[in-house]
Amino acid sequence: MHSPSEELFIGKLDPKKVKVSIYQTKFWPTYSRDKVYSKGSSSGTSHSTSSGLGYSDFSGTSTGQSYYTPDNWFATPFGTQDGMTRGTTSGSNSSTSEGYSDSDSYSSSESEADIPIFVPTPFEELSSVQYYSLDEQLTELTAALKQQFQRHCFIQIRQQETQPMLVPFVEPVTTFTYNRAMLDFYIQQQHQRQRALSSYEIAILLAKQESSLLEAAAPSISMPRLIEASGQVIDISPMTLPATSSIWNRAPFSQQPPILAMPIPRKRGPKADSYNHDKVVSIVQAFGEAWTTDDNLMERCEELDRQKVPVSKTWATRSDGVAHTWTRGRHHYHHLVIKAIKDRLKAASGEA
Repeated sequence: MHSPSEELFIGKLDPKKVKVSIYQTKFWPTYSRDKVYSKGSSSGTSHSTSSGLGYSDFSGTSTGQSYYTPDNWFATPFGTQDGMTRGTTSGSNSSTSEGYSDSDSYSSSESEADIPIFVPTPFEELSSVQYYSLDEQLTELTAALKQQFQRHCFIQIRQQETQPMLVPFVEPVTTFTYNRAMLDFYIQQQHQRQRALSSYEIAILLAKQESSLLEAAAPSISMPRLIEASGQVIDISPMTLPATSSIWNRAPFSQQPPILAMPIPRKRGPKADSYNHDKVVSIVQAFGEAWTTDDNLMERCEELDRQKVPVSKTWATRSDGVAHTWTRGRHHYHHLVIKAIKDRLKAASGEA
């Protein structure tokens, strides 16, 4: 026998459904080009000093003799007609020199080179794959069916695949539930649209039809009849009644009251839901007086939701948090949930 998961998702069990894929990062060299920049600088300082000293000394002697010619004979003084001269010279010199020099030098250089390079490019490579087994897939599908949220379901239409569906939530017409005047106004509008007759007019028509039927059925005696409708007593045309009994299988006319009273309206207010009240009692009484603690109240709310005990209708329109379940109501307004449970316990004791 196939499970519900196999029936709904037949053909969806894939032995090649991937569970885990393991990838490794590797690198592939890619050719490219890049630029290399270099920069350099140099500086230097030089210093030099020089000095020199020179000295020279000289001496000399010279001798000479002079002779006179006849034309100079009388021109010279006496005793100096001939002569000899001697001379001596001497001297010395010295020199001194000094020198000093300094020099500084600085140079800088920059260069740019375009060179080929290989850039490592990362990439991922599939190394191993692990697949889901058929039993694991069935377990997941079964869990998806059993752990659905409220108003969620899976549906399979003929010749189509199974697909999830969300059932729309129909909000109650709270205007009619909590405002009787608005409900009466709506009923009156519908009566006018359908051209409906009032209960007063219907009562008169029914009385006239009954009188006509009784008159046509058998010989009878005429007798006036009073009818009460909408608080008014009206004298209708004489009714003809059979001597024995009414065609409506009623009691003899002599035993009928002279006034046809309108039906008594039912007392307003919701009907007692004794079935759900008993559920609340059976769920709460296991904890005694300790059911109001946080942990116990959370368990009780979950159990109330599981047994589908309806919540207060006003929770669906509250501005401080909309709640359609007991669990959600405990999350938004803890005190109102306790009060609602106490009210149902009190109502159950009153019904008992």
